[in-house]
Amino acid sequence: EPTRQSGAATSGSENDEDVMMKIMHMPMWHPPSWVFGCAWSLFFPFMGFASWLVWTEGGWRQQGVALGLYQLQLVLSLVWIYLFFGLLDIPLAMADIFALALVLIVCLRMFSSAHYIAGNIIKPYLAWVLFAAVLNYKMWVMNYPRSSPADVVSGV
Repeated sequence: EPTRQSGAATSGSENDEDVMMKIMHMPMWHPPSWVFGCAWSLFFPFMGFASWLVWTEGGWRQQGVALGLYQLQLVLSLVWIYLFFGLLDIPLAMADIFALALVLIVCLRMFSSAHYIAGNIIKPYLAWVLFAAVLNYKMWVMNYPRSSPADVVSGV
C-alpha cells in the first residue's frame, strides 16, 4: 500500500503530480494533473449558469430540491479534489466520487425537468466525473490490491 503524505498536494498543480507519480502507480492513460484544474475551472462556471437557469424557474420555493442537490454536488466535487490530490486517499476519494456521480445524475434529471438547457449543460460535467471515477477506480486497483470497495464501505 502506498505511503500517503497528508497535505502533499492540494490543487492539482504540476508539483502535486510529481508527488503522485513518486508514490502512486498511475494508469498510462491518465491525464496530467493540471488538466483536472482546467476542467473544473471550465465546468464550475457552466454549472453556475445552469443553476441560475433552474433558479429562474421558480427560485428556491419551487426548485429548492434541485438547487440543494446542486450545492451538495459542489461540496462533493471539492471534497473529491482534496481527497484525491490533497490527501492521496484513493479509496476514500472513490467513495466520494461514487456519491458525487449519484447526486449529479439526480441533479441532472431535476435540472432537465426544470429547464431543458440547464440539464444539457450538466451532461459534459457528468461525463467528466464518470471519467474521473474510472481513473480513481483504476488507481485504487493498482495501488491497493488487497482491498476492495466493499472493504472501505464495511470499514475493513
